[in-house]
Amino acid sequence: MTWLADTAFEESERFVGRTSELQQFQAWLHDSHPLTQLWDVHGIAGMGKSTLLWQWMAHARRQQVPSVWMDGRSCPKQPVQFLDHLFDITENVLPISPRKKISWPERFLWVIDNFDDLESLEAWLREDLIARLPEQGGLLVFASRRGLSAHWHVHPIWASRMRKLPLKPWTLYEARTYFHRLGLKMTEELQQVLRPLHGHPLSMAVAGEYFTRRGTVMNKRDYSFLETITAELLREVTDSQLHPFLDILTVLPSANQDMITAIAEPLVISTQQYRDLSRLSFVRLVPSGLALHDVVRSQLLASMQEHHPMTLKHLRLKALDYLGTLYRQSQSGSEKNHLGYLLLEITAQSLPISSPYANIAAIDEIVRENQLKEGDLECLHSMIEHWGRQSLDMPSLAVAHAFLDDIARNIDDGIRIFRAPSGEPVAFFASLPLYQKTVDLIERYVPGSVARYFPHDTEFPRDRDQVDTFFGVLVGVKPDDPRYHAHDLLGILIRDGLSHLGRGLRGVIGVSEPNFKELLELLGFIAHPIDAEQGIYAFTLDMRQRDFLLWVGSIVQALNRPAIRMQYPVDENLLRRVLKALHDPGAFRKTAIADILGCQPEEARYILQSLLTKAPVPPLTENEQNLLRLTFVERIGNADSIALALHLSRPTYYRMLKQSLVNLCTVLQSGDFLSATLE
Repeated sequence: MTWLADTAFEESERFVGRTSELQQFQAWLHDSHPLTQLWDVHGIAGMGKSTLLWQWMAHARRQQVPSVWMDGRSCPKQPVQFLDHLFDITENVLPISPRKKISWPERFLWVIDNFDDLESLEAWLREDLIARLPEQGGLLVFASRRGLSAHWHVHPIWASRMRKLPLKPWTLYEARTYFHRLGLKMTEELQQVLRPLHGHPLSMAVAGEYFTRRGTVMNKRDYSFLETITAELLREVTDSQLHPFLDILTVLPSANQDMITAIAEPLVISTQQYRDLSRLSFVRLVPSGLALHDVVRSQLLASMQEHHPMTLKHLRLKALDYLGTLYRQSQSGSEKNHLGYLLLEITAQSLPISSPYANIAAIDEIVRENQLKEGDLECLHSMIEHWGRQSLDMPSLAVAHAFLDDIARNIDDGIRIFRAPSGEPVAFFASLPLYQKTVDLIERYVPGSVARYFPHDTEFPRDRDQVDTFFGVLVGVKPDDPRYHAHDLLGILIRDGLSHLGRGLRGVIGVSEPNFKELLELLGFIAHPIDAEQGIYAFTLDMRQRDFLLWVGSIVQALNRPAIRMQYPVDENLLRRVLKALHDPGAFRKTAIADILGCQPEEARYILQSLLTKAPVPPLTENEQNLLRLTFVERIGNADSIALALHLSRPTYYRMLKQSLVNLCTVLQSGDFLSATLE
């Protein structure tokens, strides 16, 4: 008789990928004298751990290898009870119980899925197992989300018998194979749905079932299958007190304990809660603190956007405010670059429109660095082959390849590499610091180009230390990457470059693609023609005398402009009522200013307080801002008291108050209040 439970271990026709893992298992099956060993299978929820274990069990049973399956979730959590349970399920399979006098089989498989749930027994199992297992023949497979603790890897016996098997997302080929077996064609619509899932098997499987039943996405909000995935990913977050901090990691690419506390205010994340957060399988430790796995962050962000959009807006506003403060205070160029990158990502994600050329709001786990490794150059040459016309217009592909080799040999930090978490290059950008050496290099390959791209520059610095201008000359992205679409990779390149220029530098890039031109114009680049007939223009962003945070604010205004009305109906009388109600939430809500500005009351109050306490937004002056602040925020007294504090006569105070209100109205009516939230 075949028991229903045994059918779980039959090989599935839908199983794809995991070629290396299956080959390793086959090698163990055919090893004539295998040492008893432990395989540490780990990966985030939905990465296919259990499915792989079922495949191994099916292979083992087909070879009549004695096999035992345990699920950590249903096992007793006390040593004595656990042993009793173990003896029961292995009674007719393995002689683990001292009551059994049979000999050990030549080969056996013992699988424990969801090993995370046995954390309280881990130390006991590590020591107690040793005395009960034979020297040869056994394969123990422990599957968990975070992997086994470091104690196993330094143990005098287990350390030499362990094998780590971290499960990775599906490749593009594996995803296509899976959907082919479902009878689905890889249409453009299906690809758009799958791309943010980054090869995550559970996400792919749920999306596949959805398309099998529905055939199409009925509308843009019809992504209900993501709720199933999100619920599974969050199953391990049993402490609901961690959810607000998880929301912050959803908004921020990375955050340390101080940053989470600042944004979560009035909540405070304790050291223990921070540790608990770091132990979640989908949370990674990074140099800047904690970060979510990219597929998890994408799905949680989509869930927040769908179900809690106001919470998401509020957290973004607080995050921008906090990061802006850190940016102002930072004295480190590299730190400013990192903070600028974060500011640009959060800003871009909150915008109502996107460019068809590049997604500057792309979520990523991309590693950005300037060091070439062995084999990188070959990948970069392949990217150039697939790219087309370069920023510096080249006479031929051969010239572009030779130019890249020369930059790699002779210009330190001339090439910016963008790597997938695996370390594989997925994009690059060659941006040359302009000084005499690089000017000569450019002229050697494309004579006369420096004068065309820099018509107003008659000389350049002799030393690298004096450089204030960078020229983007070569770019490339890996075609058909299974995890990263070119649209996202280009957005990441642009965001990285902009954050670099934010340190007070000038950047120039050549562009012929119409959609890219439109995006750069929105970002504040100024264009001049290089070859008008070919449609090639040089685009310049000069940040040498500009404030980075005010420029970020201008991006918000520019990119929001097509989606909002630029005349908000705010008049002087309404503004007086609003300002008088600043300290009374109930009265403030009744003014309806939040509805007019298209936000929540709490956000509207924050905007007004920012306009009165941060750098003044023209036409509001610093003196007018101070007058309004004393009158409505600090409320130091009646008109006579305020006039006295400002060294004004009473009539002058009233005249200035009216003008101040008029100018503040102008700021609100025009939409320029958006920049105040970023300073």
